[in-house]
Amino acid sequence: MDLFGPIPVRSLGGNKYTLVVVDEFTRFTWVVFLKKKSHAAQEIISLIRKNETLTGLKVKQLRSDHGTEFRNSTLEEFCDHKGIGQNFSAPRTPQQNGVTERRNRTLIEVGRTLMIHAGLPMSFWAEAVNTTCFTQNRSLIHRIHKKTPYEMLKDRKPDEKSDSTDPIIPVPCPLSQDTAATSADNPLDADDSLEAEDSPETDNVSVSIPPESASVIVHRDHPVDRIIGNIHDGVRTRSSVLNNFCMYVNFVSMILPDKVLTALQDADWIKAMQEELNEFERHKVWTLVPRPSGKTITGTRWVYRNKVDKDGIITRNKARLVAQGFTQIESIDYGETFAPIARIEAIRLFLAYASYMNFIVYQMDVKTAFLHGVLEEEVFLNQPPGFVDKDHADYVYRLDKAVYGLKQAPRAWYETLTSYLLENGYR
Repeated sequence: MDLFGPIPVRSLGGNKYTLVVVDEFTRFTWVVFLKKKSHAAQEIISLIRKNETLTGLKVKQLRSDHGTEFRNSTLEEFCDHKGIGQNFSAPRTPQQNGVTERRNRTLIEVGRTLMIHAGLPMSFWAEAVNTTCFTQNRSLIHRIHKKTPYEMLKDRKPDEKSDSTDPIIPVPCPLSQDTAATSADNPLDADDSLEAEDSPETDNVSVSIPPESASVIVHRDHPVDRIIGNIHDGVRTRSSVLNNFCMYVNFVSMILPDKVLTALQDADWIKAMQEELNEFERHKVWTLVPRPSGKTITGTRWVYRNKVDKDGIITRNKARLVAQGFTQIESIDYGETFAPIARIEAIRLFLAYASYMNFIVYQMDVKTAFLHGVLEEEVFLNQPPGFVDKDHADYVYRLDKAVYGLKQAPRAWYETLTSYLLENGYR
């Protein structure tokens, strides 16, 4: 077993971690989604008890790394009581737990492929991973036993009676009263409960029920107080409903370029780089001058980032021009680099005092902050790759203000900020 996460975007069920458990003999895989790593021990205990009851077989050994989610008093007491051995891999040796490590990678990469193909936001990552696990348990063939993991564990092939002509009606939770009554009158037997446990619907999103086993009530008229939104807006088309999801698709690039030549072939990244250069012009950062003799010329490079929203959808392509500060020489190209920063203890003390005094705290962000810092040293930069002046290809830029990447950029910015605050009556 192994655990991967945290995922930057929470799933629809609010989870951030995934526990992956693989049976060493059959290679059957279970995935359990967790809100916190500390929940792993109880989920492992629950999974062991459930499978021992359903299969009639006993778990003999657990293999994992030295993570605290596996090596803790709760799980150790349970294993001692059940007579289960715990086998931990050596530190920095994931090869000893290679079965699960490889399965982790497979689940992540196939799940990512499913989401890209379906055009789903990142919040559906748990459904993609779960669908991948469900499918591979029934499709991968064990090279020795010539059977799927499902067939080896259940001693029977998956039920393939249903085909594409038999529709599956998704019934949102909670079920209607008629459906609940039907379920109560027809309780599941042991085999059906085992099938339900292995189904890919495990993130509390919806339940799929065959039409012959459920009755769905369709209401024509809904109470006005149950309607979300303005009832006078009229009919909303699918394109308008999904506007928040696809509004950025035609205006940003989904591919992160690895070099300048790749970015220059994409109109969206050219626009992002031009916006960055416009910021340089607006802040009057530099001046194009002839190349001076006997002066160090610092190189430049582009750094590309895709900005995403809370759902993991790319909303903006950002290109930042940075100086190659590693080529600067101390006491020649720059002097002191000290810049004041706030200790985390000071921030906590400030917030505690503000809460006690009922103060309102505002947060301020300065866009391209370093471009405001006035330089004291004389610094020259090469022209940006891909944006060289054709008429003055041998010219360089003399900096009047700092740019990202320079050794003295943080100090220059904080000196500018401090001077401004003191001039305006702050202390």
